Parts: sequence; C-alpha cells; structure tokens
Amino acid sequence: MKRFLLIALMLVLGVTGVLYATPAQAQEDATIVFAPVRTARVQTVTTSNGQVIEVCQSEWESLNRWHLTCDDFDSIYETVFYDDVLYVRAGDDPIWVAERRPDLTFIDSALFNLFPARIASLGDDVTVINLGLVIVDGIETTQYQYWFNDGNDAIVYDIFITADGVVIKDVISLRGYDDDGNVILLLEVTSVFISYDIDIVIGVPAPDVVIFIDSGSDSDDDDDDDDDDDDDDDDDDDDDDDDDD
Repeated sequence: MKRFLLIALMLVLGVTGVLYATPAQAQEDATIVFAPVRTARVQTVTTSNGQVIEVCQSEWESLNRWHLTCDDFDSIYETVFYDDVLYVRAGDDPIWVAERRPDLTFIDSALFNLFPARIASLGDDVTVINLGLVIVDGIETTQYQYWFNDGNDAIVYDIFITADGVVIKDVISLRGYDDDGNVILLLEVTSVFISYDIDIVIGVPAPDVVIFIDSGSDSDDDDDDDDDDDDDDDDDDDDDDDDDD
C-alpha cells in the first residue's frame, strides 16, 4: 500500500494543491514558454531499482477531466477525474468508488499548466540545470533538470521540451543515498506525451454503478454526538431545578 500511495503521489505531483501555475525559471533566468496544448494521450512507465513495476495509459481532455488505466502486473486499476470528482475501480469490477476531490482541481484547467505546476510543487529551494540538447524519439529537445534535496532523499524532475515549447517527455524520480553518499535511484516515473491537440472527450461512469464516499460523515456523526451531549446536559439542568423547587 505504501508503494502504491507513493507512485500515485508522484503521478499527480503538481496537481494536488496547486491551483495557479507559475512560470518555470530555467538556468540564467530564461523563462520556459510552454506551448498552449489542449489535450494529450500519455504513456507512463514506473520503475523501481531498474525494474518496471507499473505501466499506465492516460487521456487528458483538460487538467480537470482525465482518464487513467494502470497495470502493475498483479492488478489493473482505472481512474477517472471529472470536475472535482475522482472515480476509481479495480480490474473489471463494475462498481466505481467516487469521492469529491476539489484539491485536485485546477482553476485554469488548460493542459499545458501541468508542467509549471509540477515544477512549482517542488518549492522554492530547487536547483535547476540546463542539460542542453537531447534527442527524444528523433525530436530535438532541451532537457531541464530540477533538483529538490532535503538532505535524506531527493526528488528530481526532468523535462524535455522542443524549441516551440512542446513537452515530449518528463521524468519524476525519487533518489536516495547509499552509505558512501552516492546517489541511488529508488523510483522513477517516465511519461511520454504521444499526441497533443486531438479530440478527447472524458465521460463519467453511470450513476447506478457509482458508490460515493462521504468523507464528511465522521465529522457529522461527531456533531450529532455533541448535540446529544448538549441535550443531556440540558436535561440534567432541568432536573437540578426541579430538586431546588
């Protein structure tokens, strides 16, 4: 479960809690200008210690409407995010579990905001390296590498972008250190953006196969309990008044 949560976190790095995207600053304060792409199909591969542990395919109508299918070679799970609501199901289970997740929602849902948002999620204390020209699938790109290091582990974000601002690939990696201080790769999530600006329409599961999780039910129950306690206190006060009489 811990591994799954970590992978899921890295897949949405930059989405959770980031509502406004900020321009990414590259080496020597050169601002990266991202092409205003609208939609995308993406293939994502996650590796741990060099071994492939998960393969995903996703379609993005926007940052607030996307569909993700992942196979970790033990199980398949499917996720849909649509206008504040996250739907998840395992394998061919006909039932989807849904939860309202406004924290995953972008105010500006244009797809190209994903990349500066991922960069912004690393925080302000980030080292940026321009690694220069890199050929990705026959396409010339510039590779920018962003390092966030807390002294124990490092999160590294690599982005491969064309001269006209189109992102061809990005890589999110978690790195640690061995006893000798050498960097070791713990986890890596590589996304290849296969096609942009194609017709993609994301739908939601039918209402009769969706079970909503009421994340506020516990607090409501607590409030009810508090109300009951208050009523009991009032009754006790009334009894005391009767005794005084």
